[in-house]
Amino acid sequence: LFATFAQAPAALNGYLAFSDALSKGRLSAAQRELIALAVGQTNACQYCLSAHTLIGKGAGLSEAAIRAARSGTAEGEQDKALVELAIKIVRQRGLLADSDLADAAAAGVDHG
Repeated sequence: LFATFAQAPAALNGYLAFSDALSKGRLSAAQRELIALAVGQTNACQYCLSAHTLIGKGAGLSEAAIRAARSGTAEGEQDKALVELAIKIVRQRGLLADSDLADAAAAGVDHG
């Protein structure tokens, strides 16, 4: 990924700025990796799964948590809701029902 971006410095700078902005949000590093693993599995992206398995371990995820995220679930109500919402966003191409957002909100996921 970075080798490709290196061919287009503007794209690389945009990606790095986007990653930096996301790292300053309310989601923990472990939560971001749970989402990345669930999305990688949904997209059948072996590169993504390999990279985020390694990064997830660095963020403190156990082998069981990594397997769970890849299976579409997680321990803890909020983490489970984040994983499920991320998978719905991918599968439904961003077209969510109000009930999808309400389910996530009931588990503590908000717009912040």
